[in-house]
Amino acid sequence: MHRETHEAMRDAGLYRIQMPERYGGFEMSHRTMLDISVELGRGCGSSGWIFSNITAQNGIVAMASRQAQDDVWGEDGSVCTASSFPAKGGKVEKVDGGLIANGTWSFASGVDWADWNNMQVFVPQEGGGVAHHMALVPKSDYRVIDDWYSHGMAATGSRSIELDNVFIP
Repeated sequence: MHRETHEAMRDAGLYRIQMPERYGGFEMSHRTMLDISVELGRGCGSSGWIFSNITAQNGIVAMASRQAQDDVWGEDGSVCTASSFPAKGGKVEKVDGGLIANGTWSFASGVDWADWNNMQVFVPQEGGGVAHHMALVPKSDYRVIDDWYSHGMAATGSRSIELDNVFIP
């Protein structure tokens, strides 16, 4: 997606649809977000996709702890959050006070415009198995990998991110 398109959506406040009011958001419904996504997608599928991912992540962050919300939006309510999945072997381990993340997380749609990534992580549990969680990581803690060359969805910028020994509280 072109930078101008992202900036127009950001400046119009579209990414704020599911953000809490205390950070300048509109606290609108998921249904409203989906309706807008469909309309954007009529003009450009990738724009609709990125809008829905960034806006949905804002909705997920809005359900996180107040501290997490302050970390993401406390200084600037216009920041964006992408998401990713550990399809390429990203792993976390439990340590005192949090997690350590290493490896590659894929499908970070909108990562070009994101200040944070809301990564899906599978935390190993004592006795076996894993627990599925989301973990917020600022852009300064990961590297974007230019590995997204999908036909028809190239403009979603769904590149991978790589983390090297990153502590997540």
